[in-house]
Amino acid sequence: MAVVDKINRRGLDGRRVITGPARLGVPLSGDMKSDFYDLGGIAAHVDRYPITTTGTGVTDVAYTLSLAPYSENGLRSRHRAVGSVALLKQAGGIAAPTAAITCLGKATPSREEQTVSLGPFTVNSADRLWAVVEWKDQSTLKYQLSLDVELITISAQPPNRSVAAGGSTTFTVTAATNDSGSLSYQWQISTDSGATWTNISNGGVYTNATTATLAISSVTGLNGRQYRVRISSDGGSPLVASNAGTLTVT
Repeated sequence: MAVVDKINRRGLDGRRVITGPARLGVPLSGDMKSDFYDLGGIAAHVDRYPITTTGTGVTDVAYTLSLAPYSENGLRSRHRAVGSVALLKQAGGIAAPTAAITCLGKATPSREEQTVSLGPFTVNSADRLWAVVEWKDQSTLKYQLSLDVELITISAQPPNRSVAAGGSTTFTVTAATNDSGSLSYQWQISTDSGATWTNISNGGVYTNATTATLAISSVTGLNGRQYRVRISSDGGSPLVASNAGTLTVT
């Protein structure tokens, strides 16, 4: 997985490196000093980082949150005063700001030298998320917080096709994943304007039903049919479905 965000904490000073389709915001404590919150059963002095998703093709994503010692000038790495790290979720938080906040997972380092990770957790882009680092005391903090995001993105959706009766055509999708896995495809057909979808098997007029390009050898009798593809990855990213392309037979 590619680390798409990183926050290095040195005492009360922080630095952000933001790339990729997700990001960690600055602590909500404003001045980056300790503050008191009660979130998802965590009540302590905490640093709280809001997480937002951005980018094209983001629907469901899988997050892995890690906390590691911060190494400086070759000295022994420690994350002193860290009691725990947690990932909190408010389901549908953008549309339901009063919904309850739940804790997806929480980990406590047993040693100051230990790296701990949570996840991956699959969440929807509409969910409101926070990464929370809980303090044990007021000692100087030194830690590195990383957010890994696993997702499949579709850069080219299946197009609409207009083909003369008896002709052939294809529907193609272009997709990629950042989880180092291999993608799998399953094309589907809808005969009721997208209300229901049925998997396509190779045979008859259809070939390559489990590849990025579905081939149709004859479009006769298929006017108005819609085609989409479901894409999964063996690297852990959540399954996604493409937009539908409509076939018009002229």
